[in-house]
Amino acid sequence: MRSLEGIGRYYAANRVLLSFLEETNSVYEWTSVKQTSFKEAWNGLAEVLLEPGYAYFHTHDAYVLMDIDLLKSQNAELVRAFLRLGVRSLLVVPLLSQETIIGCCAIVNPSAQGQDLSFVESLAAFLVSELLKYQAVEQLRFMSYHDPLTGLGNRNRYVEQLQKWQQHPLSQAGVLVCDVNGLKQLNELYGHHYGDQVLIELARILNLHARPDQLFRLGGDEFIAVYEEISYAEFQQRLARLKNAFTIIVNGVSMGSSWSGDEPDINALMNHADQLMYIAKQNYYKTTYNLSKHYRPETYQQVMEALKENRFTVYIQPKADLESGRILGGEALIRYLHPQLGVIPPARFVPVLENEHLIRIIDLFVLDEVCRMQQRRQQQSRDAVVLSLNFSRLTLLEENMALEVEKFFRITTSIRP
Repeated sequence: MRSLEGIGRYYAANRVLLSFLEETNSVYEWTSVKQTSFKEAWNGLAEVLLEPGYAYFHTHDAYVLMDIDLLKSQNAELVRAFLRLGVRSLLVVPLLSQETIIGCCAIVNPSAQGQDLSFVESLAAFLVSELLKYQAVEQLRFMSYHDPLTGLGNRNRYVEQLQKWQQHPLSQAGVLVCDVNGLKQLNELYGHHYGDQVLIELARILNLHARPDQLFRLGGDEFIAVYEEISYAEFQQRLARLKNAFTIIVNGVSMGSSWSGDEPDINALMNHADQLMYIAKQNYYKTTYNLSKHYRPETYQQVMEALKENRFTVYIQPKADLESGRILGGEALIRYLHPQLGVIPPARFVPVLENEHLIRIIDLFVLDEVCRMQQRRQQQSRDAVVLSLNFSRLTLLEENMALEVEKFFRITTSIRP
């Protein structure tokens, strides 16, 4: 603000504004006397002035307009907007960073120093330098306290907040600890990008059901939500709503919670909730991923390695109108590419995978590939075609398989079945 005042006094101006294009609420203003601020109006006007169509700024030169009426030929509406704000003349200096305009410094109704812009130009360079330093420091601070994937507070943020709770104990509080089920398998099957999307979706749901500043991702797939000054009944209601919301997460979410109404120790509540979450997760694996009872671990490992090495591939067999020759759609067919034997048809490997209860992995792999194909067609603005695929009867007989497929679509693609 003192820098803006120095510019305003030097040019005997009514006001000086400093604004940045890519930041909201980033207009700084100085006025010679107490006047109505036009910070809000200035953002829109500055964006118009900085358009490439205005030759002065397009060449990164200052904009000198001693009579605002001279702008009428380019933009009469802009002139009217300036006049309504009492702007009769204007000196505008672009703020540059690596030859890119990032904002501007505007001197409104200057009455001294004529068109000499050397002072404000040198000061503008200093302001840009200081701004970039400030932004870098703020970015580092943000990264130190926030998870880069979800934007939630990280462990550092949790520890800092924990100290505040210890210094100023709450009268009652509840803590939720939750963890995505089978994330490692999802990453192995569909790639880490898919797993990241699951975590982002989980964070989005948590943001809808808790205060963002009381949400933390401590690492991996473990999330914590702290509910301050909440009754036991309300805490249970929140948990019930969250449990219902989590049904869209592939594989589901294991939850553990703890509440106390006697000046609780948040860290103790978190440890208790974490133990309950661990028990819930163990129960999930016992019922869903008990490998020793359903298939041999070595066979599972072989399938996962084959997927990683792209030895399973999907071909599309077209369906055409015999009279017109027009392609009506296609059917997705899975093939296995053996390093020595070449292309292996599904009749050779599907029965084996069915016996091992591993066919579900391949069925969902084909679904994922078909979705990616349809997305690429959309991105290329090509006409949509109907693609069909086959699921094993064992996959279709799995409990809640329809719900699992729906979850899959929510996470992976905008394509609808």
